Amino acid sequence: MPSELDYREVDRRFFERYLRDFLPARMLDVHMHVHRQEDVPPLTQELAAANWATAVSHPEYLAHDAEEDYAKLFPGSEVSRLQFGSVVRGTNIEATNGYSAETADRRHVWALAVLDPTWPADRLHETLVAGKFNGVKPYWSLVPDAQEGEVRLDDMIAPHQLEVLDALGLIAIIHVPGPERIRAAHTRQALRRWCRQYRNATFVVAHVGRAYCMPFAEASFADLASIDGLLFDCSAVLNPHVFELAFNTIGPQRIMWGTDFPVLARMRGYRVWEGEKYRNVVSGDYPWNTDRQPPDVEAEYTYFVYEALKAMREGAECAGLSTTDLEDVFFNAAHRSLASDS
Repeated sequence: MPSELDYREVDRRFFERYLRDFLPARMLDVHMHVHRQEDVPPLTQELAAANWATAVSHPEYLAHDAEEDYAKLFPGSEVSRLQFGSVVRGTNIEATNGYSAETADRRHVWALAVLDPTWPADRLHETLVAGKFNGVKPYWSLVPDAQEGEVRLDDMIAPHQLEVLDALGLIAIIHVPGPERIRAAHTRQALRRWCRQYRNATFVVAHVGRAYCMPFAEASFADLASIDGLLFDCSAVLNPHVFELAFNTIGPQRIMWGTDFPVLARMRGYRVWEGEKYRNVVSGDYPWNTDRQPPDVEAEYTYFVYEALKAMREGAECAGLSTTDLEDVFFNAAHRSLASDS
């Protein structure tokens, strides 16, 4: 199936104005999903309502879709990626992991295994070694019979699984759960404990802790910066003020670029923030997208990934980042971690 990304004149104009002279020659996307339709559950109204991003990414996003999207969106840049499968509850984890592993060459494409938190240590070890995975992707929805607001980090990955990661020196990309996100003290305490206890493993907090709005960033970034060894990806962040605070507080050497494809390569629009809440203003015909704008207005929307990169640029400029700093964010920090495990 060809890539669904419909590149338009509005996208070309946006790229030339905001991104052409900002993006480096090498980029490494540390947060993106690939999956086949047969490996994920059907999209029901209940599933779409529970997770708006699932409605965007359904039914599938294949490895060649990602390669075509990168070529269209980032002309002039060579893009590598760290991929993992679907984390939607009901996904065939073995199958989605198998697809991630078989489409990773471990030179330009690396893979994480979606983690079942009930796996014993020997099964996790066998999965990671056999698939040549660089680590794991735990997620709240994979915790059996649990609602998101009830899940804590310690529910998503068990101590014996952390020991396997530590023994193998691998990576975990952590999506922090719960309504308090990274602002929850127990979440930061767990991350601090893991980084202290499992020093050979690498812990990456996805979406800078889901701090999409400033109150979450202001309440947590200074504390996060004090956790030795903890890294972050900035996928799905569109708030330039969050970027600025993250760069100033945590530092560009600990923040890695990510896209959260296919979501940010499928949605056109922008994000607005109201205190602790955000709202996606988009043009797609999704079940949850009921507040639409006139067609002539929506026709001027570009892709969310472009809006995210524009926000990153604004935050980086306000924080005074250098070209070398940006090369670390876009490529070097992630490549050091992945190449050492290849």
